[in-house]
Amino acid sequence: MSWFEYGHHTEKHIGLWLRYESNPDIKDLIKKSGSKRFFDVVNRVVVVGYDFETNEVWLSVWCKRLWEKKSRYNVFFIKTEVNSFWVCEGDLGRGVTFFD
Repeated sequence: MSWFEYGHHTEKHIGLWLRYESNPDIKDLIKKSGSKRFFDVVNRVVVVGYDFETNEVWLSVWCKRLWEKKSRYNVFFIKTEVNSFWVCEGDLGRGVTFFD
């Protein structure tokens, strides 16, 4: 699947998926939060909000049990500063262009 760097934050960035394995700073934030359970695997990380006053974003982290067959998720949120070098998932079918 394609990927791109996060770059300068715009309103179009809300709803983007970030690659968990390609962003070590996000891995560290999730580990420090203590919200991820021992047998959980991170399924996706989504940018869900932006705070204009502090220039920070809210990340929604979706975790799933390693062996569970049903789709039950442990979802929690992390607030962090924007990193323009985050690796994002490609198009995901939305057709958004950031080069306007």
